[in-house]
Amino acid sequence: MDHFECYGVKIAKGTPALPKGLELTIGDAFTDPPRRYVVKKPVRLCTPVARSGFPAQHAEHLLCYQVKAAKGRCAAGAPQNAGAGCKKETDCGGIKGQTILCVKQLKPGKTSALGTANQFGTGLLDVEKDGEVCLPSFR
Repeated sequence: MDHFECYGVKIAKGTPALPKGLELTIGDAFTDPPRRYVVKKPVRLCTPVARSGFPAQHAEHLLCYQVKAAKGRCAAGAPQNAGAGCKKETDCGGIKGQTILCVKQLKPGKTSALGTANQFGTGLLDVEKDGEVCLPSFR
C-alpha cells in the first residue's frame, strides 16, 4: 500500500472548468445502495511517496474532486436519464403529480466506531459525511 502526500489544487487560469452536470455513481462499504453525486471541482492532488526507505509502489497519483449528492435519482426504468441525478419529475421523463420517477436519495447513515490500524497505531473513527472522491490519475 502506498503513502501519499497531498496538495490543494485549483483549475489554472485559462483552463476550462469542468462541464456542468458531470455526475458519478459511487458505492462503497458505507454507501448501500450506491449514490449519485454531482462533481463540483478538483480540490486535491495526492502523489505516492517513499516512506522509511521503501519506494512508492505505484506511479498513479490521486486527483480528488469535491462532490455533492444529487437531490434525487431517476428510476432504472425511467424513459429519460435512467439512473442519472434529477431535481424534478420531468428530468426523468415523468409528469409531475402523475408519475414517480425522480426518487429522493437517502442520506448516508453515520458509521460509528470504525476500527483502523496503521503505522501510527490503532484508533476508532466516526464516518459522518461524504463530500470528496479521489480517482487514479497520471501526471
